[in-house]
Amino acid sequence: MTVTEAARRAQILAHTVEVVAVHGYAGASLNRIAAHAGISKGLISYHFAGKADLLEALVHDVFARGGEYVMSRYGEAFGPDGTAAGALRAYLEGNLAFIAEHPRDVGAVVEIGRNHRGGDGALVFGAAWEETLLGLLAQIFEAGQAAGEFRDFDPRVMAIAVRRVIDGFTFQVMADPDLDTAAYTAEVTALFDHATRHPGAERAETDTTTAQETEPS
Repeated sequence: MTVTEAARRAQILAHTVEVVAVHGYAGASLNRIAAHAGISKGLISYHFAGKADLLEALVHDVFARGGEYVMSRYGEAFGPDGTAAGALRAYLEGNLAFIAEHPRDVGAVVEIGRNHRGGDGALVFGAAWEETLLGLLAQIFEAGQAAGEFRDFDPRVMAIAVRRVIDGFTFQVMADPDLDTAAYTAEVTALFDHATRHPGAERAETDTTTAQETEPS
């Protein structure tokens, strides 16, 4: 793919986001997207095999950009020297920040994910797709439990809880452009810190804080 072709694909995807945001999944026809972009439908067909291919490419593009966003800002937290608690915080802060900065993109993904079905009638971005996302989170939780950072809980159940909070944030941002996203993020990270932390780790931190407060100056 040439630089020009890549740029044209990116342009088409950007206009697709806008059309889906305004007209929904059903209203995102190739004709409407072409008109919005000021190009011919044939040019879209040159880059994408059809509506299904275009919408699936959009979902993959937004997820890829989201991953790049998180890693460029919080990558060290997921490295070998990072902690599971730090990785969880980075995952939450990074995902919520990306959504706050790109609400229409993520909103389009949600709209497509809830409606786009394959030839067999099953949702393309259904259970199998979500399991991939849950698996990444479960690895963080399992590592934290093995290291004694996290208490004993079902990693999959906690992963589902995290994803539901992140997904819900998308609707909050879209409904309220003035939402205090920093405060929202702080509450969410505190919520899952308390929900996952091992009691021993909590006591150790309390003991350290108490010792520092009582140490004579």
